[in-house]
Amino acid sequence: MKRILACVGIGAAALMFAAPIASADPDADARLANRHDWSGEFMSQDNLRLSSRIVISPYGTSRPIMCSGGDGHYSLFPYDCTQNDDNGVAHQLDQVIALGGGGVWLYR
Repeated sequence: MKRILACVGIGAAALMFAAPIASADPDADARLANRHDWSGEFMSQDNLRLSSRIVISPYGTSRPIMCSGGDGHYSLFPYDCTQNDDNGVAHQLDQVIALGGGGVWLYR
């Protein structure tokens, strides 16, 4: 009986040691929580307005442009921007020409 309990204890200890430890990237949660719609801050073929941010995209600003940053707390300017296609797949918007906080952003 003692041998069985010892084997069970050793097995349980080995499983706990070998099992992956759950860890979350706190920065990833902060980036996701900080994402919001920046569509109104971009100029495109369907949103002709004075802006220092120009987006070249098949959807213009008719679909939300979701970006991190710009809340004034961590960053004043948008970064990590995406725009969904017709199937709901997020596509990266890359800043190809940087002009201060603005520039030209390209749909990929």
